[in-house]
Amino acid sequence: MYGPTGSGKSHTMFGCSKQPGIVYNSLKGILGEGVEEDGEKLGYGTFVQVTVLEIYNEEIYDLLSSANNGGGFSLGWAKGGSGSKVRLEVMGKKAKNATFISGNEAGKILKEIQKVEKRRIVKSTLCNERSSRSHCMIIVDVPTVGGRLMLVDMAGSENIEQAGQNGLEAKMQTAKINQGNIALKRVVESIANGDSHVPFRDSKLTMLLQDSFEDDKSKILMVLCASPDPKELHRTIATLEYGAKAKCIVRGPHTPVKDKGAEDSSSAVLLGSRIAALDQFISKLQIENKLREKERDEAQKS
Repeated sequence: MYGPTGSGKSHTMFGCSKQPGIVYNSLKGILGEGVEEDGEKLGYGTFVQVTVLEIYNEEIYDLLSSANNGGGFSLGWAKGGSGSKVRLEVMGKKAKNATFISGNEAGKILKEIQKVEKRRIVKSTLCNERSSRSHCMIIVDVPTVGGRLMLVDMAGSENIEQAGQNGLEAKMQTAKINQGNIALKRVVESIANGDSHVPFRDSKLTMLLQDSFEDDKSKILMVLCASPDPKELHRTIATLEYGAKAKCIVRGPHTPVKDKGAEDSSSAVLLGSRIAALDQFISKLQIENKLREKERDEAQKS
């Protein structure tokens, strides 16, 4: 979910009671809507594990956990202000010890996600009365099939002066927000250009998204949000240009990883056959050489 601040990213992602957003519709697609006409429950037996992360000032926080709760499985959802959120470290390409909750009803899971989403840090700026100051990542794992869905609501990119951020702390905060946005843009451009090095480690956001970009079997969808305000025309154009660049990313066919032992065995067989063919060729040359020497000797005697 990408776009300038105030363009409707969070609303598109989370929606409201009358207009469900992407999160609910995604969960509904995985788990089903509820009960069919014949009484059979859709999604019965399918469980998902949900993790909700916040990336603020280049730090990762667990929105489902509080300081006295820790990571792992959670039967209840964390309550309290932003001060009680647990900070997580990145291990490899994942957030270490992130809390998750399991369920099989889309409506209930969405309500809980909406509760913890309110723990995100927001601030009023000249560009947006309720501007999200952090990126929000919702990770939905489906253990029965080994699938994973990652939904990302990015903080809106802002111009520091236009946002009215005059204090040093506010300016640094806006700069950190833009850092994640710029890092993702660089990753998209590098992949689209076919660069040998992709700068995934430039931000925590791109580190967590690295698997999605590198796995040829993954599918990536970018939703661009734009404001109808004529004053935002330049930002709208920049957003659409970014989206056009992202469309240049082509997912290649997945190449299965070969077993090294089998690959070595196959190479040995191939080399063996080549050596045998060379031995036969050498033997043939030796026989031909002896025949020619015999013919030469007979010619000299006569």
